[in-house]
Amino acid sequence: MAVERPDGGDPGRRGPKSDGNLERTLLAGDRTLLAWYRTAFAANALAVGIGKIVPEVAHRASPFYEAIGVLFALMGVFAVLVGVWQYVAFRDSTGAPPSPWVQKRFIVGFGVLTAGLSLGTALLIPVTF
Repeated sequence: MAVERPDGGDPGRRGPKSDGNLERTLLAGDRTLLAWYRTAFAANALAVGIGKIVPEVAHRASPFYEAIGVLFALMGVFAVLVGVWQYVAFRDSTGAPPSPWVQKRFIVGFGVLTAGLSLGTALLIPVTF
């Protein structure tokens, strides 16, 4: 004997009048934002590695290494800002209600802070010894 489900039998239903598509779409947007952050963090790691660690290990100080490191750090700034811009535009385009767990100003503030730290990395590479 089959047990009747209160949601009409569809295991993918999340509540009344919901097929789960909006939830999956919003989570995909969150994952995309996190991918932009991972790209920025990797670019900053490369910036420090190429701009400072490689010249020390190779015993060959060169402005070329520093320039490449600065460019990677600037790429980190760009990645964070593009990711935050894309995420905010995506959330606004879905027509979904504001997220109960993360406010837009937190996303923008965290993005600006991360971009500022990446910019600080870009400025410190040629200055430090």
